[in-house]
Amino acid sequence: MSKFAKIMSVVALSMSISGPAMAENLNPEGTWTPGNKESRYDISYCGKGTDLCAKVAWIDPKFVNDDNKKLLGTDLFSEIPMRGRSKWRGTINFQGHRVNGTVKQLAADKLSVKACVFFLCEEVLLDRVAAN
Repeated sequence: MSKFAKIMSVVALSMSISGPAMAENLNPEGTWTPGNKESRYDISYCGKGTDLCAKVAWIDPKFVNDDNKKLLGTDLFSEIPMRGRSKWRGTINFQGHRVNGTVKQLAADKLSVKACVFFLCEEVLLDRVAAN
């Protein structure tokens, strides 16, 4: 076996051992905040047990206004179905509009929420504040 083939075998073996273990540790349940830390979202499994739900849990009092105050306690998304390992796709309430979107757990403490209207998309990265 060539040196390159041996190296690739070791890499493949290490990925097969660590890959599933890492994926199993990903759990989106908890409280999450965007980078600007102006709001928080409680995310949990719901529906079939693999669907994902999120509610607007908190808005920084410095940024509360008549428009966003009414969002407290409302669904950011509700029962969006799993579409792969640590990936969900469905309808997201984005700035008062229901649009297509995806949620991906990128790491134990990092989520991506992407909302799209036609070809225009906006992605928000969320950091875990607390686990459930």
